[in-house]
Amino acid sequence: MPSERVADTLKAANLALSALIAEGERVSISAIEKRAGLSNGALNYKIDEYLEFKSKVAKINENKKVEVTPKDIKLKESRDKERLLKEKYKSQRDEYKAMLKKEVQARLEVTYNLFHLQSEISDRNSEKIVNISGYIESDS
Repeated sequence: MPSERVADTLKAANLALSALIAEGERVSISAIEKRAGLSNGALNYKIDEYLEFKSKVAKINENKKVEVTPKDIKLKESRDKERLLKEKYKSQRDEYKAMLKKEVQARLEVTYNLFHLQSEISDRNSEKIVNISGYIESDS
């Protein structure tokens, strides 16, 4: 014979189970415990009455067969199509990022070379150059 505490717990759990079924809610041990105001895992003790209650809940869940409607099939197909598009766009994005990175590196290299060429030109311009007429010119 179950103790008074176990009996109270089972009574609350059965009431919660009935309410969940009546409202068409998802039936699980966790949902029953929450609905009954029991602590999480209260029905997980190895007590025969709890084990029987859990098997009763399992049978209820076995009897609930989910019907797949054409609408569900269309939604799944749409979801799969969207997932494929998302993956395609992500791969394109990654390709474009890689291309952009290469272009930025090329631009930096050209800028670097331009800077060095300009500094070399300015160095050569500042050197003393002998003119054909024989005069020495200097920028300084």
